[in-house]
Amino acid sequence: MYLNLYALPLFAVTVIMLLMAYRAWRFRFAPAAKAFILLVVCNVVYALFYALEISSLSLDW
Repeated sequence: MYLNLYALPLFAVTVIMLLMAYRAWRFRFAPAAKAFILLVVCNVVYALFYALEISSLSLDW
């Protein structure tokens, strides 16, 4: 794995979205808060694994 310029913003977005999910957790009893938290967590997983994918040298196992 090597860090390239395309993966760095994705890692930054992952951290920012984790902070958003943490802040939204305080309002989890609001009507749409649980759906928003789930959406943000799914985006975090997607962005993290996509950043790891484009940071890899090959797609071989």
